[in-house]
Amino acid sequence: MTPRFWRSFSQKTRIKCEYILLFTLIRSKSFDIYARELSKRTGLPLFRLCPRLSQIVLCGKSIVIPPILDFVALIDNARYVLTDSFHAVAFSMNLNTEPICVYHNNPGRIKSLLRLLDSEHRVIKDFNDFDVLNRPVDFEHVNKVLDHERERVDEFLRSIFHADSGTT
Repeated sequence: MTPRFWRSFSQKTRIKCEYILLFTLIRSKSFDIYARELSKRTGLPLFRLCPRLSQIVLCGKSIVIPPILDFVALIDNARYVLTDSFHAVAFSMNLNTEPICVYHNNPGRIKSLLRLLDSEHRVIKDFNDFDVLNRPVDFEHVNKVLDHERERVDEFLRSIFHADSGTT
C-alpha cells in the first residue's frame, strides 16, 4: 500500500523532536551499545518499540506493545529506524524514513528487499559502522521501484479476477 494509505489511518506521534526508533527482534548487547553510540553521534534520543515487556529494561524510552497504526506513525516520524525486522525495514522504505539495518541469522527477506530497492548500503557491516549515516537512501528511486511493483501486483490481481469473471 502507498504511504498515503498508511498515513490516512495513522496519527502523529506525541514525540515532538527528531528521534531514532529502535525495533529489534533478537536481543543483542552489541545492538544496544551501537544504538547508544548512534544516539551520541547524531544527538537524537532513542525510542524503542517493545513488542515484549521484557524489552522495557533495554536502552531507549520504551513504547510497549503499540497498536499497528502507532507502529506505522512511529516509523513515519522517525529520523532513523535501527532494526533487524523485515517489517520495520519495509515500512521505513515505503514511508521514506532512513533505515539502519542489522542482519542476524537469517537476513533473507531484508536482503531481498534492499537488493530490489538498490539500498543494500543501509546494512551496517558491523557494530562499528557509523558511516551508514553518510550513505543515504535514494528515495526517489525507491519510490519508482515501489510504484512499479505495486502496478505489477495490481495487474496480476486484475488478470486473475478478470479470468475468474468469465467462469460459472
